[in-house]
Amino acid sequence: MTHESSLSASEFTLLALSAIGDSALCTDIAGRVCHLNAVAEILTSLTLAESCGLPCRGIFPDLNDTTEKPRPQDPAQLAFRQGMHYTFRMNS
Repeated sequence: MTHESSLSASEFTLLALSAIGDSALCTDIAGRVCHLNAVAEILTSLTLAESCGLPCRGIFPDLNDTTEKPRPQDPAQLAFRQGMHYTFRMNS
């Protein structure tokens, strides 16, 4: 007997990202937000509906720890170029 999932791979990924306790967001290839989980909504003070289509860099400024100025690379574009995820370091 085989079991077929009713969720597509992208639906499963979004469900998993929504369930984790860390902040998570997804962007399209241009770096525009297409998904935020609940923790990311709290950190940005934006809902998914409000943030959808905005540039990632506009809602999560990635600051240099020393200078507190924005890093030169767009984090979404950096992740696409490297073929991996990008981790923001949030200072409290």
